[in-house]
Amino acid sequence: MNHAGGWARGSRARSLADDYPRLRAGLSASTSKLGCVARSRKQRKGGKPRKRTQPRQRADTRTRQTRALGENGVQYASPERLIHMQPLRTESGDLVYFPSPFAWVLLIDVARTFRDRGERARRRTWKSLTPFADGQVAQDEVAANDALAYLSAAVVLAFAAIEAYANEELERLPATETIKVGRQEIARDDMARQLSIEDKLKKAVPRLADRNAIAGDAKLWARFVALKTLRDDLVHLKERGYSPDPEAPSPYARLMRGDAANAPDDAAAIIQAILGSWPEGSRHLLGEPDSS
Repeated sequence: MNHAGGWARGSRARSLADDYPRLRAGLSASTSKLGCVARSRKQRKGGKPRKRTQPRQRADTRTRQTRALGENGVQYASPERLIHMQPLRTESGDLVYFPSPFAWVLLIDVARTFRDRGERARRRTWKSLTPFADGQVAQDEVAANDALAYLSAAVVLAFAAIEAYANEELERLPATETIKVGRQEIARDDMARQLSIEDKLKKAVPRLADRNAIAGDAKLWARFVALKTLRDDLVHLKERGYSPDPEAPSPYARLMRGDAANAPDDAAAIIQAILGSWPEGSRHLLGEPDSS
């Protein structure tokens, strides 16, 4: 096997080239299910072994995968789901492989989990209000801190998903591609490090014929700007995240106001608009905030 990575089908692994366009199209096979039947050591009355069906495991759409119809001119009986395996040398010297994920799908998924937890904690916080001075004060400090922690993570991870997606698309540009920023010509291999996320979405990714430009969509671009602004303010926190002015809320106050409620959904909508579609089997990532 090629230790640079390979594709696994069933119990075997293959060192196939990483064909990115096929990889995108192959996500339609991601709803296949795996399962097995195990015999119990205990015997039923009459000496017959008891069958126990183990829970079926649904194919994980966060995994980098594609679908193959055949190999070496031989067609499979049915389309096969191939998983991209990543190699790792352990401390003991063993060579092991693990499924390599779509980073942006993985990030949106965990961001949505944190957003849901944070929103539940935020609602609990406001249920603990009691009169205080000329307003009200939240008594449940555990809920408030949980809300801030989870929602901060949701915003940072949601924005990281956009960055991961943009950088992944840059790798599909021709090796000779350059983009001019000011007086500087930036080569493709330097774009991930040197281009701002705005330039990546406005100038670089739209150069791919099968990708859409979103900068012309004022509403969608406003959602991107709002997410980026909140993320930047949280990462580069000033004044310890405190503001004495309720009309000029701090980043933490904006989280408690509900500004992070749609962060993962905004990130997913931005990526979906560029792609023009969304991977089958993971549309739950486009869902609304958990209302529980």
